[in-house]
Amino acid sequence: MSTSLQATKKHTKRSPKIVISADDLEHLEGLADGMMRRQPALADRLFDEIARARIVASSKM
Repeated sequence: MSTSLQATKKHTKRSPKIVISADDLEHLEGLADGMMRRQPALADRLFDEIARARIVASSKM
């Protein structure tokens, strides 16, 4: 594979879709809150991922 094609693939890579059940949302937010003092960068990353997730009813999972 050519170098330019590899560079193009890196720039067009999309993040996978995230689906979170409503029941799990509060738990994940609590984990991120708890991480905020120890590892704020990691907590911010988790909050970013939660923010872009689609939240669905547990029965739809």
